[in-house]
Amino acid sequence: MTREALWTGLSEAADVVQAAVDKYEHTSTAQTRAARDEAFRQYVRRLPLVIGNAEAGRYETRWAAYEEATQRVEQLTARFSLLPSRDATDRQLQQQFTDEQAAAGTAFEAATVALRVALERARALDTERDEKGVA
Repeated sequence: MTREALWTGLSEAADVVQAAVDKYEHTSTAQTRAARDEAFRQYVRRLPLVIGNAEAGRYETRWAAYEEATQRVEQLTARFSLLPSRDATDRQLQQQFTDEQAAAGTAFEAATVALRVALERARALDTERDEKGVA
């Protein structure tokens, strides 16, 4: 597979992810969440072919950590919604989970910036090779 084909596949996968995210944000259901997650997995599966395993792995790990933290917050919120009242321990646990989610979100944002840099670097290297006629 040519580098250009790898870039095209990655771009197409990114478009599918964006569409799935948009649909999930418009209609938040288990099905649209699963579709979003599968689209993201397909995108991440293509990343190592373009930027290498290390950067792709860091990005995927940060996303998984953020998703896990988000699910914990959502599950805890759902449980608390069934309770007639909450005590200080409940509020402390919810704050802890929310703080963990925020930290994971910040780490994922940093990984996203690093991913953009890695993609730009890979594109620049490919352009340089093309200009030099290197296969």
